[in-house]
Amino acid sequence: MKQNFLLDAVNSVLNQTLPRNEYEILVVKNFSDFDQYLESNGIYTYYTDAKATGEKVALGIDKSHGEILCFLDDDDMFLSNKLETVKMEFNADIAFYNNSKIFIDEQGKEIGRENKHRIEYSDKNIRTAKKFLSNMSFNLSSECIKRDIVDTDKLRYIGYSIDVVMAYFGLNSRGRLKIDEKPLTLLRLHSGNYFVYNRKYTLSEFIEKNRKDYEFGSKISERIKTNFKNTFVGKLAFLEYIADSFYFTIYDSTSLNNRLKALLLAIKYMNSAKDITSIKLVGASLLFLINPNLLYKKLYERYMKKVS
Repeated sequence: MKQNFLLDAVNSVLNQTLPRNEYEILVVKNFSDFDQYLESNGIYTYYTDAKATGEKVALGIDKSHGEILCFLDDDDMFLSNKLETVKMEFNADIAFYNNSKIFIDEQGKEIGRENKHRIEYSDKNIRTAKKFLSNMSFNLSSECIKRDIVDTDKLRYIGYSIDVVMAYFGLNSRGRLKIDEKPLTLLRLHSGNYFVYNRKYTLSEFIEKNRKDYEFGSKISERIKTNFKNTFVGKLAFLEYIADSFYFTIYDSTSLNNRLKALLLAIKYMNSAKDITSIKLVGASLLFLINPNLLYKKLYERYMKKVS
C-alpha cells in the first residue's frame, strides 16, 4: 500500500520554495515502479532488499552529499516551505531539528494538528534531556540532522526506531537541538502504518499489543544502550531499556516471577534516576504485585481516554 503514496511524497519534495539547485533528492526502495519519473526529475534512486529501516536510511545517507539531512517516509509529505524553513533554522550550532505535524487521512484530507511549543536544548544535563525527549513526538519525516554527527554503522546495527536514534545523535553532539511548533510535515494515518487514528482495542487486545510492542521495544533499546555506552546519552539509553523491559514484563505475564521482576526493574530505574518516572514505575510495580488485573484496568482506562 505504501508505494502507492510514493509519488505524493516525491512531488512534495520537488515542489519546495527552496530553489531546486540547493538540495538533492534520494529515494531508497525495493521496487522498480516510477523509475522513469524519478530519473526525469533528477532524483537518485537506490535499491535494497533490506527490511530494517536503519539499513535503508544508512544507504541513503552514505550516497548523499548534503550537510543537512531531512527524511521522509514514502506515505508522508512535506509542506512546500519545509526545506526553506530548515535552511533558515539551521546555523553553525544547530545539530538536530524536529518540526510539528499535520495529520491527514489516506486521501490527504486534514484530520488533526499536533500541538507543539518551541523548545531548545543544549545544556547536556540528563534530566533536561529527558524532558526535551518527552516533548517530542517521534517521527522520522519530521526530523532533520547535521550529517557529520550521524554514524551509519550504528543505524545498521540498531535497525529500527531510527527517529529515536537520530535524536540521540543530536543529544550526543556538541550542538543544540530544536523542537519547532511550525507544522512542516503531513503525516498520513492509514491502516498500513503504525499509527491507526483513534483505534479502540478491547482489553485483551490492548494487553497483547503492548506485550508485542514492548518486547520489540526492549530489544531495540538494548541495542541503542549498547551502541551509546560510555557516552553522554548512554544513561538515557539505559533508562529507556529498563522502562521498556519493565512494561514488557507486566504485559507478558501476571506470574509471581514477573511481578517480582517488575518490582526489581522499577527499583533499578529509581536507583539510576530519582524522578517522576521512577515514582510511577515503583507505584505500578507495587500494584502489579498486589493486584495485576487492577493495574491492567487502570492502564486500559487511561488508554481509552486518549482515543475517545
